[in-house]
Amino acid sequence: MRYEGADGLGHVGWGFDIDGASAHCGSVENPLGIPYCPVGSMGFWDAQSNDPVAPMMLRKYDDAKVIDLGQADPSSAYCRVLWVAQQPYLVCGRNCLDDVYDVLRSYGVPDLPPPSTDWNPNEWFGLWRGNSAYLHLDQLIWNNRPAQHATNLTGLASPVPIGDARAQPPPWRTVGTPQFEDLQAQLAAVSSKESIRRHAARYYKTRS
Repeated sequence: MRYEGADGLGHVGWGFDIDGASAHCGSVENPLGIPYCPVGSMGFWDAQSNDPVAPMMLRKYDDAKVIDLGQADPSSAYCRVLWVAQQPYLVCGRNCLDDVYDVLRSYGVPDLPPPSTDWNPNEWFGLWRGNSAYLHLDQLIWNNRPAQHATNLTGLASPVPIGDARAQPPPWRTVGTPQFEDLQAQLAAVSSKESIRRHAARYYKTRS
């Protein structure tokens, strides 16, 4: 999490373990800070090392949340990373929050809050607990192996570094699938709840 990203709305990136000896991390930074940004200018980056903390700290991320999974699917997560790299940045519907949601859900992280446009990244990060409360990034020890220089993965030719992953959209982003319909229902429910909450907040503010 980078709290001051997007003029204080926040910015998120992902990180996931591959095989116990290496990890992957990345994000779409949108350095131009504009509502729409084509692929070549949107600031996509990804890196692989045995410690993803250093690449994140280099880009001034602040905090992290951690979850330990009994089973995970790094190949599926990397399919999403490759797909994210091909999608233009959109402030509504394809922003850093959407990207992180798609990568982590593909990895196998359960119970992620849906990537609603009614939440900014700071709020979304606060909604998901992970296995820990806020953990400052410089306190996070990914593993006990010495840190190695991160290697950029973008544009590498076959074989793909993680399994046989290829760029594929997740089923919840594919119109007509049950997963797509389920995500749309979650997003609609969030929007309805947020609308009620905001109306109530305005009401009580005017009454006070």
